[in-house]
Amino acid sequence: MKGAANEIISYLPSVTNKIESRLGVKQDFAYNIVLIRDNNRFYNLSKNRMISAFAVPEKKFFVINCSTMKTHPLNLRLIVTHELTHLILHRHIERALLPKWLDEGISQWVSDGLNEIVGTEKSDILVKASLSGKLISFKYLERSFPSDKNGMLLSYMQSLSIVEYLEREYGIDHLKKIISLLADGTDIDAAVKRTTFTEMETLEKRWMESLNKGSKWINFIARNFSWILFTMAGLLTVYGFMRLRHRMKNYKDDDEELYDKEYDQD
Repeated sequence: MKGAANEIISYLPSVTNKIESRLGVKQDFAYNIVLIRDNNRFYNLSKNRMISAFAVPEKKFFVINCSTMKTHPLNLRLIVTHELTHLILHRHIERALLPKWLDEGISQWVSDGLNEIVGTEKSDILVKASLSGKLISFKYLERSFPSDKNGMLLSYMQSLSIVEYLEREYGIDHLKKIISLLADGTDIDAAVKRTTFTEMETLEKRWMESLNKGSKWINFIARNFSWILFTMAGLLTVYGFMRLRHRMKNYKDDDEELYDKEYDQD
């Protein structure tokens, strides 16, 4: 535990600078980090066996379950980044004005996509939900996430995805402006509209459309995988035949040239 604590202390300044740079707000308060190595003790505090860490913004501390790192090698630095982002967001924005999807989306975005759920680093649940039309509307993710693992994970993935969409389509300065407006007391619908000149409902539809564009190719490949393999095999066969024919022709030409030289010498 002492080693983990010293490791965290060593990179806290750079982690804090990264968060402040991304959010456009300052970390101007004292807070505590609690490291727990006993899984049962962590569960007694979190009441959730699916997560590896959690933040308590009202009391300015976060808790990390160090025992999960033995079987799930999560990056401790990214976990600290994620949880500290929660504290900083709640320091500047009232809980009632900070939708959970935005809170989790930004915290993942700042921590390079890491969420708090154990063992889900390579999940494709967002793609599957997009293809099957089972995405969750963000209006249902404002105060809480589903309690089942798939619903919770999908909520995390959606939250990260729409924040990444906002950055990609409007730029990081617009994300900072949304955070600033929320900190000033503006609700999320008004903050999004003033920043993107788009209603939240319209923004969500455009985000879904952006997912579907990428998913169409995945869907096409999944539905036509056998045909694609057959076509590629055919093309490779034709290519191989043409290569062989070309080599045989070159060999024949070389053979004829050698015969002519021998004939001339005679």
